[in-house]
Amino acid sequence: GRRGEVATGLGLCRGTPVNLPSALSVAGAVLALAFGHVIGWIIAGALLAGAVAFGLSKRRALIVAKREADVAEADLRAFWALGLPVVKVDTRPPLRDARYLEVSPPFARLVGRTADELLARPYVDFVHPCARAETIAMADRIDLVGSDASAGFVNAYEAGPLHARPGSRVWLQWTPAPPAAGSTIYLVTDVTAVREEALAAERRALDAEQARTASARTQAALSSLPTPGTLPPTT
Repeated sequence: GRRGEVATGLGLCRGTPVNLPSALSVAGAVLALAFGHVIGWIIAGALLAGAVAFGLSKRRALIVAKREADVAEADLRAFWALGLPVVKVDTRPPLRDARYLEVSPPFARLVGRTADELLARPYVDFVHPCARAETIAMADRIDLVGSDASAGFVNAYEAGPLHARPGSRVWLQWTPAPPAAGSTIYLVTDVTAVREEALAAERRALDAEQARTASARTQAALSSLPTPGTLPPTT
């Protein structure tokens, strides 16, 4: 009967290496036996259209990913050739454990460390203690809510033993290139002088405010003292 014919048709395909159009042609013949020629070939046509659409979508995604990777690599090499501080960071989660994939010699000199040292440990190990908690929180937030891992930011690194001031804060501005899958390239700018001047200005403003407060309290205390030659008020 028809079920036997269907089973025989399926048996012919079992274990046979065929391409997608051939497989769907056989499937169309089988479906035609099971459901009638018109319905069977309609179903087979729908399967073929869906398979083609899926294949095109997957190929398009691969092409886009390859193009992004090529652009990112070109950016990295261009920055490198110009002798700029540049790094390539693995941005796959968890981001707090990410490591450098590549670091340029100018970046290594900027933070006072060797390239081998920078590549051997998670990047957060080199963040200055004053900025470490904030940097880890930002990385966790990106992992949790899917924020843009390639957004620019400023943080402080701890100067290494090869720096002129080991242990000091090196404030860095991180400017991303267009990201590729799993990694981001950053152009790094030393903004230590600007940042330290801003912090110094904040300290001066705070010191001036504290001085004004102390002066006002002193004046208030002096004004409450009795004028020379007068008796204090009696109670």
